[in-house]
Amino acid sequence: MPSASFPISVQYCRFCGESHHKSETGFYSIDLEQWFCNTTCYYQTRLSRGELQINNHGISQVLLAMRKENGIYCPKTIKNRKERFQEHVRNGRYKVIRRTHAREDIPIEE
Repeated sequence: MPSASFPISVQYCRFCGESHHKSETGFYSIDLEQWFCNTTCYYQTRLSRGELQINNHGISQVLLAMRKENGIYCPKTIKNRKERFQEHVRNGRYKVIRRTHAREDIPIEE
């Protein structure tokens, strides 16, 4: 089995704190300027920011139910996952792939 070389380049989901290899699916939200591993994490973030109405008995209720104890998005589990990820970054095991934007107001130096 080949040995792993460090750091490993990973994508980092801004809501759930999961790390994913660059070849795994996910998407970058231009409006939130963050990468998400799935649409549920995207909508969970929008709910947290108050961009989805809590009184919406559709999607908001489902998203809130997912956050309950032992749920898919239990806050305690997410907190632990994010702390573990930060430790991997500090130790040099992970390197986060960051998306950069070209700015028109800054000339390209050659």
